[in-house]
Amino acid sequence: MLAFAPFLATLLKTFCNIGFSSGNVIFIANGTISPKIAFATSLLAGGIVSAVAMTIGFLILLIGGDSVCGNIAMHYVAYYICLIPLGIIGEYLLSIINGLQRFKQYAKATIFLPFIDLFFAWLFLIVFKWGVKGAVAIPLISGILNFMLIIYWLRDERDFHLFRAENFGYIKKSLSFNIICYFCDTITSLNYKLGLYIVGFMTTLSFTGLYSMGVGLAERIWLLSVGISCVLLPKVAELKDSQNNMLFSSFLARWVGCFTFLAALVLFFIIKPLVLLLYGPKFTDGSIIFKAMLPGVVALSAGRILSNSIAAQGKPVYNLYSTILTLLSNISGTFLLIKFHGNFGAAWGTSLSYVISSCSIYFFFLHITRTTHKSFWRFNEYDRQVFSFIRSRIYSSRT
Repeated sequence: MLAFAPFLATLLKTFCNIGFSSGNVIFIANGTISPKIAFATSLLAGGIVSAVAMTIGFLILLIGGDSVCGNIAMHYVAYYICLIPLGIIGEYLLSIINGLQRFKQYAKATIFLPFIDLFFAWLFLIVFKWGVKGAVAIPLISGILNFMLIIYWLRDERDFHLFRAENFGYIKKSLSFNIICYFCDTITSLNYKLGLYIVGFMTTLSFTGLYSMGVGLAERIWLLSVGISCVLLPKVAELKDSQNNMLFSSFLARWVGCFTFLAALVLFFIIKPLVLLLYGPKFTDGSIIFKAMLPGVVALSAGRILSNSIAAQGKPVYNLYSTILTLLSNISGTFLLIKFHGNFGAAWGTSLSYVISSCSIYFFFLHITRTTHKSFWRFNEYDRQVFSFIRSRIYSSRT
């Protein structure tokens, strides 16, 4: 039951977070705002958002704590609510590192936290055998260490003058941009889980678990596009020339889509024995769900690149249009395909919604950059640089 204790805190972080980190990345990368002002404003905005989220959380516990917590002790839920500031302020400050394009530090911070959790889980649960007390201490200690690491990396950008006019001006400026990103991120998070909710409503509990496993495995293929998207956002924001924007973004989208397709093709043939090895014979039908998800996963890997490019160019409203379209197609497609094609139609419905999302993002990207299909798909100078680099590496390895 302890696994459900952070649920309310996670929900509050998702819905109260105003997406301030996206603004930090873009405005720092294009030189609109200084890192020092972004640092102070991140502390101020993060503190305000955290206070609102915690107030809502404690009011929920005060009014309907018994129904919300169920069999979970209320003090555990309250404890995780108290950890909200570490997560929100830490996320805002980490976005400054991304905006400054310190990608090694950004990667270390995002990778560091899971390893801290793993280390303390081993230390508290296996070595010291502290049980529940050790388990609940892990997020606090790992969160503090990760927060201190980010503060250390930003030692040259630190500014604790929180209540200056520039900070409130930046919050106002950022909100007009971030609010659209916030709705996009919230609807996207809902869309990723929506298929699971519909499956749980329309099918059996056992198939819901099977569906969750198959979709989860398929979405692991997104690791490449997620990593590149983090790099792309500040890089595109830094580029002033729209033609360079188009060339760079189309280059990345094509190659990420190509590599994701190759990975999906290999996994298509080996997924059944892989599931058998990892999960056992009862879960082999999960490979059917995995295969049905592949077209959508491959399409959205390239679509995510273009979506981040659109946001970095200051046009996030187009991503909002695409996200709403995806949500509607996911709901209607999943319901209809389950009805006419049985349980496995759910995966096809979700996959189809991802394809529709990618197509809409693609056409929006062409509209924003005022380019043609031919220009998008044609090899450009970035492709030539990659081939020149590969050729030079091959020649150097032979000598």
